[in-house]
Amino acid sequence: MKVRDPNLDLLRAVAIVLVVAYHVSQRLPIDNAAVNSLLQKGALGVDLFFVISGYLIGGLYWREKQLNRSVGLIRFWLRRSLRTLPPYMAALGLAWVLAYAHRREPFDWRFLLLVQNYFEKIPFFLVSWSLCIEEHFYLGMPLLLGVLRGRVALVSLLIVGLAGPVCLRFLHQLYTPDLSGPGYSYAATHLRLEGLTLGVWGAFLATYRPAHWEMLQNTAGRLLPFTAPLLVAADFVLRGQVSYVAQPALAAAVWMLLLTATTGRRALPGARARTVYFVAISSYSIYLTHVPALHVGSHLMGPLDFPTKIGLALVLWFGLIAVAGTGFYLLIEKPTIGWRDRAVPRLTPSIMQPAP
Repeated sequence: MKVRDPNLDLLRAVAIVLVVAYHVSQRLPIDNAAVNSLLQKGALGVDLFFVISGYLIGGLYWREKQLNRSVGLIRFWLRRSLRTLPPYMAALGLAWVLAYAHRREPFDWRFLLLVQNYFEKIPFFLVSWSLCIEEHFYLGMPLLLGVLRGRVALVSLLIVGLAGPVCLRFLHQLYTPDLSGPGYSYAATHLRLEGLTLGVWGAFLATYRPAHWEMLQNTAGRLLPFTAPLLVAADFVLRGQVSYVAQPALAAAVWMLLLTATTGRRALPGARARTVYFVAISSYSIYLTHVPALHVGSHLMGPLDFPTKIGLALVLWFGLIAVAGTGFYLLIEKPTIGWRDRAVPRLTPSIMQPAP
C-alpha cells in the first residue's frame, strides 16, 4: 500500500507553482525591478524538485537495500525509465511539433539520448534540461553506491554531488564569460547535482539513522524561519559570477532544510487540500506541458498591452496550463504508471511517486 506524505505533496505543488510563475513572468511587460527579481526566484522551483526527487528516489534505493541487502540495478533503472521516459517522449514530440510549426525547427535526434543539457543552446523543449540531469543521476548514483559501497560510497557521493559541482562551476566561470542559460554552463549535469545528492543523503539518514534524522529535523525546524531572509539577502550579496558559483548550492541547502523540517511531520496548513494533492500528482505533466501551453496562449493573445490585456492573458495562460497538464496526466502519465507497475512491480513501500 502506498502511503503519501501530505507535506511532500505541498512542497511538490509549491515547486511547480514557482516554475510556472517564473515562465509566466518572462512574458509579462513588468518594469518594476523588485517585482521582476521576486518573480525570477521562481526558477529555484527546479532546485526544489531536485531535492524532492533525490529524497524520494534515495528512499526507494535505501529501503530496498535495507530489506534485501542489495539493489537490483536493472530493475531500479527499468522502473525509473518506464516512469519518466514515455511522458518525456510524448512531451518532446509535442514541443517539436510546435517548434516546427512556428519556425520550421529541425528535429535533433540527440534529444532521444537526453544529452541536450550539454548543448551550448537548447533549440526547443528548454525545460527538458532538468529531466536530463535527473536521468543521468538515476543512472550514475546506484552505480557509484553499488561499486564503492559503505562509507567510501557515501563520502564519494558527497564529493561528486556537492563539492564537485561547486568547484567545477568556479573553474568554468574562469574561462566562460557567457554564463546565461539554458545551455551547457547552466544545465550540464555535473554542474547541478547538489539538490539530488542532498535528497539522497537525507533519505539515507531517515532509513538507517532515524535518531540522527529526527535530531536534524528538530534543528531544521528551528532554522527554517531564517531561510527566506537568507534567500532575499543572497540576491544582494551574490552577483554575476559569484551567483553562478554559489546560488545552486545555496538553493539546494535551503530547500533541503525545508524538506527536512516538514517531511514526516504534522501536515502543514493546506497540505491535505484536494487541489494541492492533484497539483502534486500531476506536477510532472504540468512541468512537461506548461511552456507549450504558454506559447499557444501567447499566440492567441498577440502582443500584450500593459495593463489592458494582462488580466485576460493570465486567465488564458493558467487555464491552458491546467487543461494541458490535466489532460497529459490522465492520458499519458497515469496510464504509464499503471503499465510500469504491472510490468515491473514495486519491491519496497514508497512515500509517494517521484517528482520530476
